[in-house]
Amino acid sequence: MPRHGKRKRPGNGNHGAPQYKKRRRDNDSSTAAAAGGDTNEQSQPKRQEKCLEIIQRLQTELSTHSLDLTSVPQFTECDVGIESFIGKDHTAVQANLKCKYEDFVVTEIDESGNAANITTVDCVDCTQCEQKTDDMSAVVQKVTDELTALVGADCASTFVAWYTQGIKTKHNVTVPFDAEDTSNNNENGDDKKQQQSDDAKTTVRGASVEAYTFVANKDKSERTRVHQLLKSLPYIQSKTNAASCIEAEIASQKFIKQRWPKSRGAYLKFILSKRGIDSIECLNKLNRKLRLNSNKTFNLAGTKDKHAITSQFVTAYHIDCHALKRAVQSMSHYVRVGNFEYVSQQITLGALHGNRFEIALRNIDVSSDNGNGGDDDDAKQTATEIENMLQERVQILQNKGFVNYFGMQRFGNAKVGIGTHHVGRAIVQQQLGLACALLILPKRGESELIAAAKTQCMQTGNVGQYPGMLSSEKRCLSALVDNDGQNFLQALMRIPRNMRSMYCHSYQSSIWNRCVSHRVSTYGFEVVVGDVVYDAQTNANGDGDDDASSRYIYVTDDNIGRFCIEDVVLPLPSFAAKLPKHDSAAFMLKLLENDNVSLQSFAGLQQDFAIKGHNYRRIIARPKDVTARVRYYGNDDELLLDDTHFQSDTTASNVTSNVVEESKTSKIAWILSFALPKSCYATMCLRQLLFTPSDQLKRSNC
Repeated sequence: MPRHGKRKRPGNGNHGAPQYKKRRRDNDSSTAAAAGGDTNEQSQPKRQEKCLEIIQRLQTELSTHSLDLTSVPQFTECDVGIESFIGKDHTAVQANLKCKYEDFVVTEIDESGNAANITTVDCVDCTQCEQKTDDMSAVVQKVTDELTALVGADCASTFVAWYTQGIKTKHNVTVPFDAEDTSNNNENGDDKKQQQSDDAKTTVRGASVEAYTFVANKDKSERTRVHQLLKSLPYIQSKTNAASCIEAEIASQKFIKQRWPKSRGAYLKFILSKRGIDSIECLNKLNRKLRLNSNKTFNLAGTKDKHAITSQFVTAYHIDCHALKRAVQSMSHYVRVGNFEYVSQQITLGALHGNRFEIALRNIDVSSDNGNGGDDDDAKQTATEIENMLQERVQILQNKGFVNYFGMQRFGNAKVGIGTHHVGRAIVQQQLGLACALLILPKRGESELIAAAKTQCMQTGNVGQYPGMLSSEKRCLSALVDNDGQNFLQALMRIPRNMRSMYCHSYQSSIWNRCVSHRVSTYGFEVVVGDVVYDAQTNANGDGDDDASSRYIYVTDDNIGRFCIEDVVLPLPSFAAKLPKHDSAAFMLKLLENDNVSLQSFAGLQQDFAIKGHNYRRIIARPKDVTARVRYYGNDDELLLDDTHFQSDTTASNVTSNVVEESKTSKIAWILSFALPKSCYATMCLRQLLFTPSDQLKRSNC
């Protein structure tokens, strides 16, 4: 007898558990399952034994290179080539940077000059969603007609009633369709189909029922045809159980993947605002909440800082705006989405004009410029000097710019001593075992939570105990366990491409920084013969970061008058790089030689690590639309910036009402606003303004 409306718990039991309900967890057994390994309980001790052996091998890799990660000192600006300032006669100013997330606000500006500010959180409906409903009605009608011929009219109409009620309750999708009474279609008689229809006469008990079971059918060809019909319906997942009964279930995300309306753009474009989380981690969380297996669903123009409030444009392939809003609900205290629209093209990496920054530098310390106190007149004089100092420095910054270094955040957590550039160097050197060891093993300076979890994992061999927040490192270790430690490249390839490419890019960035320091210390801030420059005459809209190598030319005696220092670029080391025709080229080659690599070492990394043949970067950058003012405040809990991305009415009133009158006891802040071209680091701009190395600025963990 057919069983209709049987309650099932998704993912329960071994037989035909719905795949859409399976979430890939960061534990060792499920990761092994994803890699095709044995995951039953008896294999767990064996996996732990393998893991301990691999950890021992990684420790041996470090010993071979005379490395002890627990004693490596913190790296500094000088260690990654950040050395030079523009000018020499400025006094260093100390300040507190990023005391609060609200002290550092970043707004992306797209290639059309539009700022990523959320102005609406309403979903896109109207004609696009009407088209979706019309498409579904036609599909349901077709399935009903063909299903009637296979299983009988009553069974087909009962199934359709269950299906339409289920998707309305579970997915808020209403299909304007009423199954007709097609019982007369069976007048000529088909006893088997009529029996199926009689068996299927069951009342639909509500959309909470997630499974509909058809009567057993031994004819495999007919079952196959039913499966094909059900597969054409949105939100349906079907399987055949051991009793030859077809079971249909209301699935999640099925419509998005299989029935995307042709009239709708393939990508959902939206603005993502976040605080206290970096862009990649945020999108990974959205991936998990949407139960997506692919890490290619979301695309963005560039990653944004974790210790800040940031806003940027994102595209998502075949993601419905309603589904995205539901996924963000549990993250609403640190993630917002809005300005939804469907577009035909995805956002690509680097497809932005730049970023606008709103920054509060707290506890400005200029005591070295002042006397030892005095009366109120002295305090007012000091305030005037502070204001004049700020405006003078802003004027220099606008006129001369700053050395366009890759900032410290490019290289990871300096406190642990091993940065992303160290891992990248090992990869370029083809020391892949060393790269895995640098990623996975415990390091000095890690947080207590991470250190404790790593230590426990190293002692027990249980990959599930490795810190979940270090998802790339955990993936790498799990892959090594899966392949018995025989393939380090395969383990690194388990890391998402955008993350693993970061390691090699960081190594390139450290070499570039050193070469820029050599260039400005040797030749100063003037254009010299032999420099490589971006020739703006070949592309009036060029930004200096174009891949077309023909737009980068050498400075000669004949054309030197056409260019200024802002046109000068240096290549990142790679196999097709156009090196300058002066000592900076020999300096770069010597740096690579000291690391036992060459320009050709990057040739084999194009596919796996996204290394370009040539990539150039301006050596000087200038901020635009700079404004600066002095602000006095009473305590560090006060909000000093008017944040438009997350503020409530209460927050806004706090910003405007808590202004403290200038006095000897009030604290001083510099409030800055400026725009930078893409790929430029605000911390390097602040470094020039304060004339203080960025790693010497006092920071908070927010």
